[in-house]
Amino acid sequence: MTVSALNDYSVAVPVSDGDDFGAMLAYHLNGAPMSVRDKGPLWLVYPYDRGRDYRSETILTRSVWQLDRIEVLP
Repeated sequence: MTVSALNDYSVAVPVSDGDDFGAMLAYHLNGAPMSVRDKGPLWLVYPYDRGRDYRSETILTRSVWQLDRIEVLP
């Protein structure tokens, strides 16, 4: 899939990241909807505290904030 931010930054992310790496879409911060100022409306995040593999350049590149489009490719 391709995920894109409000500033048109986009990156390819394997759908399997949801299973293999625990990637998730965040839409709330401390119980409140995320504003654009707080990296919302959506943020693709990973469990960075699970280890060094989750802080690699590849994973950090896929951690898109201010996400507004997801295109699932065949």
